Amino acid sequence: MPDIVYDSLNLEQGFNFRQDVQDTCGFITQLEIAQNTSTAEGLLKADIAAANPATDGVTSPQFVVGVMSYFKWAGGLTDPIEVKFNVSNDNRNFLFGLLHKKGGLSSTDVKIAIQVFNFDQAQAKFYLAIGGATTNGLAGNPLKGNIGKEGKDKLLLSLPKPVPSETVKSPQNWEVEMTVMPQQIAQSLMYQYAPGHNMVKAWGVTVLSS
Repeated sequence: MPDIVYDSLNLEQGFNFRQDVQDTCGFITQLEIAQNTSTAEGLLKADIAAANPATDGVTSPQFVVGVMSYFKWAGGLTDPIEVKFNVSNDNRNFLFGLLHKKGGLSSTDVKIAIQVFNFDQAQAKFYLAIGGATTNGLAGNPLKGNIGKEGKDKLLLSLPKPVPSETVKSPQNWEVEMTVMPQQIAQSLMYQYAPGHNMVKAWGVTVLSS
């Protein structure tokens, strides 16, 4: 199957939704990194007020962790999910602290929930193109993974630019790049290529301990 790629998600539409703009947009609705239940070490805030394009985009806002500009998944069980997304100043500072933490992260565990909304010209409406298999990508059904690595030590999680986004200046936001590998459990994503035409695709393989 060809790669599932959204390489031009509209940041402006994600941050400041307009009903007369039909560009694809996407969100990170939940993100936990190296989560420790006793300290909430890596729980990012859902502090960006965003539209839900699948409604009218206005009356049912949602709060998200980040607005995406890029999503890629080759569609295989063990293929990574690559995302680029922009976060608030508070979450940027939080990530900066995690990345520069003395001794490194306590783990590379990740929980992430993703939404991508596409526009269907025939029906003149937005629909959820990428999301969780059972709860439409909402925070209640995050994917469980691990931060990808380049070589043995370099984590594929970064704040690639030392300045805020020039694409969307208000609210101030910062770009994040991350690659997530599946954990050794069976999970799934919903991929809808047109309204009413969807498939549930497996991600990750359960490995039984001996």
